[in-house]
Amino acid sequence: MQRADEVGDTETKSKIFYEVGRIYDDHDYYAQALKSYNQSVQNTTDNNVKTKAHYSMAQIYDDVNQIEPALDHYFNSISYAGQEDNFVAQSTSLTKMGNIFTDMYEDEAMDYYSVADDLASQTDNSKVKGFVSSSMGGAYEKFGEPQEALKSYSKAVQHYADAESPLKVAQNYSKAADIMVEYSNVPKAKGLLTKAQNYARQTDDVNLMNEIREKLNSLELLG
Repeated sequence: MQRADEVGDTETKSKIFYEVGRIYDDHDYYAQALKSYNQSVQNTTDNNVKTKAHYSMAQIYDDVNQIEPALDHYFNSISYAGQEDNFVAQSTSLTKMGNIFTDMYEDEAMDYYSVADDLASQTDNSKVKGFVSSSMGGAYEKFGEPQEALKSYSKAVQHYADAESPLKVAQNYSKAADIMVEYSNVPKAKGLLTKAQNYARQTDDVNLMNEIREKLNSLELLG
């Protein structure tokens, strides 16, 4: 940082501020992290750095349920990402905004997911596509549209499988199984949970494996 000051290299200063912010962020020093991310934005003309810094600030506010600043920073992140045709970053922030509106039971959440889905489809990033589809599934479920939720979870499974993310595949199979249980379709729920279990075994997430096993055991009692 001192050397960057000496030579007037503001872009390097910006990247240092961003990395310092990440360190604070990782250790839950949120006020310091926000300050560093903000300093990063102020010292750069690089839209990619601004995209990441605003997204990081949005996540902090999102995590502590400060809705307005979270939405503002997600919007700024989308704006700067758009200037660089960064569809992945735009799609991710739009999905995060959709999640906020879903938690508030606001129908406009689906508008954000729809745009996010369109942008994600223009990329080859299967993980982001899975994130959008899974989030849409959760929203449809919350808004009382189980059939649409199942379709979205199915898409999420496909995308996460393409991304070689067995943990996410298992989680989405499990979510779909929960809907089947609600509709008393025990055989279908068992089949989905068995698939979830197979993928969960490819991970080191013991809690998830135990959770799926407990769900299967409960279904066995139902016949």
